[in-house]
Amino acid sequence: MRLTYALLALLLLPVLLLAVPARADQATLAGLQRDGGFQEVVISVPDLDQATVFYQRVAGWRMIYRGNAAPELVTAWGLPEGTKVIEVILRNAGDPQGILRLVSFKGVQQEEVRPAAKPWETGAWASMIVRVKDAKAKYKQFRTHNWHAFSAPVEFKVDKFTGVEAIMMGFGGETVTLREQTGESVKDMNFPSRVTASVKDVDAVAAFYVDKLGFKVTNTLEGPLPGGGRNSFGLPQNMFGNIYRRQKVVIPAAAGNDARGAIVLSTYYGLHGDDFAERDRVPNLGFLMVRFPVSDAAARAAEIAAKGVKIDYQRDEVRMEPYGTVKVFGVRDPNGGMIEFFEAPTP
Repeated sequence: MRLTYALLALLLLPVLLLAVPARADQATLAGLQRDGGFQEVVISVPDLDQATVFYQRVAGWRMIYRGNAAPELVTAWGLPEGTKVIEVILRNAGDPQGILRLVSFKGVQQEEVRPAAKPWETGAWASMIVRVKDAKAKYKQFRTHNWHAFSAPVEFKVDKFTGVEAIMMGFGGETVTLREQTGESVKDMNFPSRVTASVKDVDAVAAFYVDKLGFKVTNTLEGPLPGGGRNSFGLPQNMFGNIYRRQKVVIPAAAGNDARGAIVLSTYYGLHGDDFAERDRVPNLGFLMVRFPVSDAAARAAEIAAKGVKIDYQRDEVRMEPYGTVKVFGVRDPNGGMIEFFEAPTP
C-alpha cells in the first residue's frame, strides 16, 4: 500500500526538526555567485508537508531548513503584521549554489498566480527548467504523485540542443519543465538551471532587463517552432509547426554566458490566451519570485531606481536562512514577474 503524504511527513518529522541551522551556512555563503545568475526559486504551496515530501522523494533534494520567515520580510511584502509564514529550503546535496524555497502562508486569502495556465500564456513566471537523467522515468514519478502534464514526454530541438522533455504542473500551480538533454551527464534531477517567462513583447521585456537591471542577452532564437506533431506544450499537432517564436535569454552582466540562473523570455506569435501579470502577488499560490545575490544591494537599488524602476520594498536587516542577516529589495518586470535582489554577508 502506498504511504500517504501525511504518514510520510510524520515519518520525516525528526529530520524536519533537525533541519534548522543555528547560524549562517558558511558553505552556502562561499558558493554564492554574487552578481551572477539567480540563487533561489520561491514557490508558494497550499500544503507545505506534502510539497516538502514530494521534492525530497522525487527530486532527491535535501532539506536544510524549516522554520518561520523573517517578520521584516513578511511586512515588506505587504502582509499584515503578525502574519505567519513558514518556509522550507531544499537543495541538491553538495550543491551550495541553488536553492528551492517553499513557503506557506497562514490565515490569509490566496489564489493561484497562473490558474490552469498553458506554458505559452503570458504574465508572471511560466516555468522552471530542471535537467534530469531520464525524462520519461521522472515524468512517471511526477504523474504518480498527481502532477498534471501538458503532454507525455516528447523529443525537442532548441537551437543546437536535442533531447526529451515534459512540462508538469504541481501543487500550487507551479510548472516544472523536465528536460533530458542529449549527451549531458545528470545524476538524477538537478536544481533549476533557468526560469522561463512567456511575454507579449520579448524585445520590450529584454530591454527592461538590459537597460534597467544591468543584465545582458546571451542568446537569441527566432523562427517557427521546430517540427510538428506531438509537442510538450500540448498544442494541436497540426498547428505546432506554424507558431512563430522569438526568444531571448538574459542574465546579469557580470555572469558568464554559460552560467546557470538565466531567464528565458519568449513571445509566441499566433497564440492568444490569458495574461497573468497582475496575479504574481504575495501570498498567492505558485511560482512567486526568483532571487539574485548581489555584492552591494544599496548601490544596486539606487542604480535601478535612478533609471526609473519602482523599488517595491527594501530592507537593510532581514534574517534569511541559510545566509544570516541580509539586505534585500524587490522589483517587478514588465511581465509582472517578481524579482528579489539580496546581499548576504561574506564568509
